[in-house]
Amino acid sequence: MFKCVRRAGAKPRSDSAGKPARGTGERPARPGVHFLIEPTTRRVAELESRVASGETISHADLDERYAADRKTTNRLEAWLKSKGFDIFYRSADGESLHAAAAADTVESTLGLGQPAPDARRSTRPKAAGAATLPRGVAASMRHIGGLELLCNFQNSHALEGRSTLPSRKVRKRPLLADDVLATYGAKLPFSGRGQEIAVITDTFPRSQDLAAFWKANGQPVNHRRIVKIRVTGEKLPKPHGEESIDVEWASGIAPGATVRIYATGSLDLPDFARALDAVIADARVRPRLRQVSISFGVGEADLVKQQPHDLEILRRRFLKLAALGVNVFVSSGDEGARPLGAMPFAPRRLQTQYPASDPHVIAVGGTTLVLATDGSVISETGWPGSGGGVSKRFARPRWQGAVMRRSRPGRLVPDVSLAADPRHGALVIFGGKRGTVGGTSWSAPVWAGLCAILNEARLAAGRGPLPYLNPHLYPLLGTACFRDIAGGDNNGYRSAPGFDLVTGLGTPNLGELIARLT
Repeated sequence: MFKCVRRAGAKPRSDSAGKPARGTGERPARPGVHFLIEPTTRRVAELESRVASGETISHADLDERYAADRKTTNRLEAWLKSKGFDIFYRSADGESLHAAAAADTVESTLGLGQPAPDARRSTRPKAAGAATLPRGVAASMRHIGGLELLCNFQNSHALEGRSTLPSRKVRKRPLLADDVLATYGAKLPFSGRGQEIAVITDTFPRSQDLAAFWKANGQPVNHRRIVKIRVTGEKLPKPHGEESIDVEWASGIAPGATVRIYATGSLDLPDFARALDAVIADARVRPRLRQVSISFGVGEADLVKQQPHDLEILRRRFLKLAALGVNVFVSSGDEGARPLGAMPFAPRRLQTQYPASDPHVIAVGGTTLVLATDGSVISETGWPGSGGGVSKRFARPRWQGAVMRRSRPGRLVPDVSLAADPRHGALVIFGGKRGTVGGTSWSAPVWAGLCAILNEARLAAGRGPLPYLNPHLYPLLGTACFRDIAGGDNNGYRSAPGFDLVTGLGTPNLGELIARLT
């Protein structure tokens, strides 16, 4: 489910994406403020246009033409320190600063008042007036905002059920990796060898669960291909199941790939942003790190209402990943087109989930896949839990211009889909016990694994890694690269021939995609 978590503070961190905390060495339990510094709007628009056209931007070009001025960041940092702020994080690219100070200092310096005392409301600082910034900083300042609130999505759907299609004998056991690979045309001489998959989550799975999952799938036990990265110095929570789904299935679909787990300790906004910073920094020096799996999010309308500007913090990072050719696969959600609101008693309404609605990620929806005992497909329809819809925050990307012309303007979700129904779900091993899972939090890591196989195939063909995929996938609508899903709904939209707001382009035929994209 989607649930809202609030954390007042956390310990300092040091990771590959930024510098360690300075000053007190801890994130103070005081109002936190995030500063986002970036180049001119014209330059950002230019970068977005290049990415939308399917271009990959080199590291050098990204730094030279599209990076923030580090001198500006240095001036801001020095000024904040002089005003009594503690700088507890600075991103490696100099575009992001996290700082904290006493409430009266925040208010007097930046015009951000203290949060409302009502516990049911946001604990974020409230804007009380225009911030006064030093000369040379204001022109590059994109956003100033608080840090306290982010809603996160964690879903394990440990459910089993009976088929509603009795005309053929239905496979009842949980799906294994080979079942999924065979269904989606991936029984190929590729395993993602040499590729790296990033999984962003809040904690690490148990090693013994991974070993048991690999054995159940007939795969060798090799813990060396799992790399555990603590994005934060915060104590990690105990495994809860989501991290097991993500890592087991990313590694199971691409057993030749290395899975890098970026564990944040929480999925609060600053920790999630720092995990993205870590992936960006690593992708610059690790050319095979070109696929990411994310299985959490929040209703876009709720996030915009509570944090109207903080989408910019994440949007900028997703843009940079897409520019580098790193494909980020994000679960579209598991409550259909009308998810529960993030705040208590909020009404259900049509809305997309973020970050699935970001125009620089690949949003993964869900289907109900029913297989026969011989492995053949009995049916595949849109899963009622598949998140989808039309974004009210992001404009229609160029690469979606040819689909659903009569819908209201806005980024369409999802882009692609894959099996997700827990009634016909997949094997997961958690706490040493076997279970059956579903949800788009299963679909996203599977797509990340398929992307690793695609990139391995391109390497074998003498080509470089894939660029950002969406501009290259949409022209394949209606081809053999996708199985068109034309039945089912998500309590808001129906799955119909062609592109739809339940399953997007459809489910993949990886063999055909390799033929087209290599």
